[in-house]
Amino acid sequence: MLNKRITVLHITPSYKPAYCYGGPTRSIAMLCEAANVPSAKIEALVFTTTANGNRELDFKSGVKQNVDGVDVYYYSRLSKDHTHFSPALLFALHRFLQSVRRNKQELIIHIHSWWNLVAILSAALAVCHRMPMVISPRGMITPYTLSFRHKAAKYLVHSIVGRLLLQTAHLHATTALEAKNLLQYLPTGNISIIPNLLTFDTVENRCQSFSNPINGLTKRIPEIVISKPNEQQLRLIFLSRIDPKKGLEVLFEALAITNFPWTLTIAGMGKAAYLRYLKQLSGSLKISSNISWIGQVEDVDKFELLNRHDLLTLTSSNENFGNVVLEALLAGTSVLLSDQVGLAHYIQEADLGWICKAEPKEIASTLSLINLDQDKRSRIKCMAPQQIRKDFNTADIMENYLSLYKKVLSRMN
Repeated sequence: MLNKRITVLHITPSYKPAYCYGGPTRSIAMLCEAANVPSAKIEALVFTTTANGNRELDFKSGVKQNVDGVDVYYYSRLSKDHTHFSPALLFALHRFLQSVRRNKQELIIHIHSWWNLVAILSAALAVCHRMPMVISPRGMITPYTLSFRHKAAKYLVHSIVGRLLLQTAHLHATTALEAKNLLQYLPTGNISIIPNLLTFDTVENRCQSFSNPINGLTKRIPEIVISKPNEQQLRLIFLSRIDPKKGLEVLFEALAITNFPWTLTIAGMGKAAYLRYLKQLSGSLKISSNISWIGQVEDVDKFELLNRHDLLTLTSSNENFGNVVLEALLAGTSVLLSDQVGLAHYIQEADLGWICKAEPKEIASTLSLINLDQDKRSRIKCMAPQQIRKDFNTADIMENYLSLYKKVLSRMN
């Protein structure tokens, strides 16, 4: 057992390059890619759908694809919404698990997300086939998500079958805050806390060009962002999927009552109607001239863009982890988080940023303190990259995953 690789089948409603779903897509892919390096003791493969927002990825259903070293099977879906109903995936999973049992192979099923038919029905199949199972809800079992959209349906599903399926599995949380939320709904749940992985290669490759104002940046980033900054302005950046839970409305209201000069770059994509609403809100608050909307930014440019700003803001009402927080610190950029971001406790303990409630007056007050505290921002710029590399080392995180999988296999046996 100690000398052979553990096979893990990852099941997720979406996989790269469906980046429109934000951080979870990247996090799941990084986990699978890290598992499949030659020296690893885990072998990962993926069952997913062709989901890409309202469109589909251009992959033939059920045909194995090698995506950055990982064998991925994309299956067509019938529903184009967040239910991701895919009979093709479920039938293939049933056949695959039959083969595993027939050949007496060891396999762990690792399901990512919840509240969709891929996750829930795959979990039901795993129980039927008596397969060891890990479920990573990815922030989908919290007071916020249970009360946001289809509240009655979620509570009904949770009461009838959801709680039973989740109690059968070993749960994986990415932060202590996510684990705390899970325990509210599953008091007897088995939970392990393992953080998301980070991709250090990209930032290492970009670090050399940080001192050159324009080197390497794509034409997608407007010149207003890459031109020489006004040192009197606090340069803020929001870099994430643009969604109501991300707290841009309260940030706008806070910025409208500040009394120091600032600029805000908003990088990311969202639904057209919500983007129109936010732009109208910024206009009504008379702050639109300070805001640059630059759309989606490629991964290759992300760290350099972060490095050109003084502060990343993430004042979310719900965030189980927040990969962009660590990416900002890797780039030497300080962070301001709400206390509902999973990494808030770590940031507070390590003194790598500022934490506040997602309320306009408190955000505005904290921003004023940050604007004056140049010494702390300078210290974070110098020490944060090395601290993040140490605390979120890929090898250590993968050892934690290996221990988790071994524990789950042992318990099943």
